[in-house]
Amino acid sequence: TTRGNIEAAGAEAVDLPVAEGKIPSLDHPFKGNMDLDAQEALLREKRDSVPAVMMTITNNAGGGQPASLENIRAAAQIAQHYRKPFFIDGCRFAENAWFIKLREPGQQDRSIKTIIHDIFEVADGMTMSAKKDAFANIGGW
Repeated sequence: TTRGNIEAAGAEAVDLPVAEGKIPSLDHPFKGNMDLDAQEALLREKRDSVPAVMMTITNNAGGGQPASLENIRAAAQIAQHYRKPFFIDGCRFAENAWFIKLREPGQQDRSIKTIIHDIFEVADGMTMSAKKDAFANIGGW
């Protein structure tokens, strides 16, 4: 996993889920959103010890919940403000784009391809397990 590789390298992975993502019984369209206030606080307080910001879509640690395009863009903007590279772990990017199309206001008439473009347009880089949306039995980048 991404977390396992980060921690095996001696770094600390910090999860910053929105409060709604911590309540399984709560109906919320984007429980995979990053808590932007927590992201801002972490970068403000520990700027020198945070090498990068990574967002996983869909949020594996949160049970595969999607993130909104608005939240992805905002998380990228905060990272940029603090001059930190913004990476997307695109493990289930296609599913996340589908949920954006279904659930996010203003996205219903947009193509999945366009939504995917908009997701990755704000990233400085990406990683992906090819075992998921790429349908391979092993591998990734």
